[in-house]
Amino acid sequence: MPMYFIIPFKDYNDLLKKYKGKEKDLLEELDTNISYALSFMSGQLFAIRTSMIGEDTKRWAKAGEYISLTDVDRESIPIVVTKIFNAIDPNHNLESGSVIIQEMIHGDISGVTFTVNPIDNNNMIIEFSMGGAENVTSGSLTPYSIEITKEGLILYDENLIQLNNQNEFREMINSISNSTNNYRIFKEIESLMRDPQDIEWTIKNE
Repeated sequence: MPMYFIIPFKDYNDLLKKYKGKEKDLLEELDTNISYALSFMSGQLFAIRTSMIGEDTKRWAKAGEYISLTDVDRESIPIVVTKIFNAIDPNHNLESGSVIIQEMIHGDISGVTFTVNPIDNNNMIIEFSMGGAENVTSGSLTPYSIEITKEGLILYDENLIQLNNQNEFREMINSISNSTNNYRIFKEIESLMRDPQDIEWTIKNE
């Protein structure tokens, strides 16, 4: 888990009210608070994204509808955060969300897990590719996939079987394919959130 901190929408709204019409003063206080949080973190690049209650439910998944930025340097965070807050649809319930700032990890292998297949509401689906998760989430390539049945049976796609023959990737693929452990972890998250989930993840092999 990368180091992170959050800025609740409510706290930002309080700053807007406090410094109404005084954007410079607002940025100065925001910069002071962010600098304090960053003093506990060693990373130089960060991922910044919004998080809303009810983003994903049984009826819809709103992945991609909210703002996510990557490789943001430390000095740019206050301005980027302000732009993100200003871009949020005012019709959203701004009392129930936050902006998350977390250290950027350039993973060796990354992907998305659907705790329930969104097509047939059956098996768990793990889709991934080499590099960052944006390769999968953007749809810029066809990812490798693993299905895990409720009985723990693992189903590989043909391309993944060929990739598994390359020694440099075998260990990571075996880690992803650890059906007992991964199935339990992803299902625990699903149980905690009380709905099927799509979970982005990355692995840095160092």
